[in-house]
Amino acid sequence: MTKSETIKILIFLNCCYGNKFKYPCKTVIETAALEETWLSFLHNFSYTDARKAVKSLCLQNPTWPPTSAEVAHEIISFLDPNEESLSGPEAWRLVLRSINRYGTYHGGKALRSLPDLVCDTLEGIGGFDRVALSDNKHTFLYENFVDVYESLKKKKQKAALMPVVCETNNSTGSLATTEGGVYARQLKPQSQPQA
Repeated sequence: MTKSETIKILIFLNCCYGNKFKYPCKTVIETAALEETWLSFLHNFSYTDARKAVKSLCLQNPTWPPTSAEVAHEIISFLDPNEESLSGPEAWRLVLRSINRYGTYHGGKALRSLPDLVCDTLEGIGGFDRVALSDNKHTFLYENFVDVYESLKKKKQKAALMPVVCETNNSTGSLATTEGGVYARQLKPQSQPQA
């Protein structure tokens, strides 16, 4: 998204929520900070996806406006609904179904039929062969798979929501920089009292 598209989203939220969501803010600095905050969370997404997510969140909670992080999370759930909604036990059932369909010795075909996160989980617990050659009643393997799957799923969701500014080394101390804009407020080291 661009800054002008982010502003359109902010204006839409202002129209929907009135006094509960003020845009523009009282000062130019506050307005710039609000725009940069929203842009830092949404710049990796398309305007169409962001608009769809905002409308969905407005319908889900007409009383309080969504935050920029909530909108980003909603976009992620729209973009990858199957993998996001798949629980650990459901992913395990997909693995077992794939083994039954392709057999023990056609791991390549079986892996290509599975979502990426399930394949990553299998790799994390010892690979497709370990599950395919075990008896499917092995509860330790099942529990290990579910734990690893849920952990990877949370990491993937966090990574998808993480603003780029948090991923890079930010030596200037500013809260965020995007497309030439800088937050008005910067983190400054506290000065030591003089003796």
